[in-house]
Amino acid sequence: PARFLAAAHSSTVEHFTLAAMPGAYTGDVTVRDSATGRMARQQLRMTSFLAVPAASDLLLATALRPVSGADSVPRSGELRKGSVIIEAAERPLLTPRQAQLGYYLEWYAQAAETAAVSIRIARGTGERVVTTAAQQVPFAAGGGATRGMVDLAGLPAGDYSFEVVVQGRDTVVTRQAPFRMGG
Repeated sequence: PARFLAAAHSSTVEHFTLAAMPGAYTGDVTVRDSATGRMARQQLRMTSFLAVPAASDLLLATALRPVSGADSVPRSGELRKGSVIIEAAERPLLTPRQAQLGYYLEWYAQAAETAAVSIRIARGTGERVVTTAAQQVPFAAGGGATRGMVDLAGLPAGDYSFEVVVQGRDTVVTRQAPFRMGG
């Protein structure tokens, strides 16, 4: 979205789907500024799961909203996952005025179960600064998604890791993604 263009170190996501055999891949991405013709290139390293995972990758979001009748198509920088539209970023930049950070994670339960889901926030050094109490989330057979928004107002400027821990009946999975708090 346009508001990201004015913020240093911000990012947005363009969603694509890739079906791949287990292994590691490198993709080349080129972005061209239509006004100046300037181009930026980046290599993207991807690793597919070697076996069926218990959970998806973690998506961090600066906004989440439910799909509704008139609001069902994602706008630029958004993607739709089931019944939610996500404004995702690879490494979100929060500010003291916009300190809410959302998450979305799919849990692939084989049988119906209730899993404990908690959030941990750690500094770039690994020191944990926030841990939420576990919430009991019911999942149907075949799985489902857990998502939410967390208010991180008061965090000092710096680099952080957002972790979602899901403890199912037989499996514990932690997924993490980086974010930054601006000053």
